[in-house]
Amino acid sequence: MSAWPWVKAWKFSGYREEDMEAFLHLMKWVDRIAEREPVQRTLGEKYAANVDVAKQVGAGNLKGIFE
Repeated sequence: MSAWPWVKAWKFSGYREEDMEAFLHLMKWVDRIAEREPVQRTLGEKYAANVDVAKQVGAGNLKGIFE
């Protein structure tokens, strides 16, 4: 559980979707944790927004996002 915030941000670490295909079990785990009610209550919309940003921006291309 404590690793989830770090693992769910894999797109911001430079990995591509092709790289993560070898870790489908890990990606399913990330999704299962995200679906848990306590996580939804705490992060729900924030998590979805971060996933959307990562999809739009792509890994390694974050210049200007946090400035």
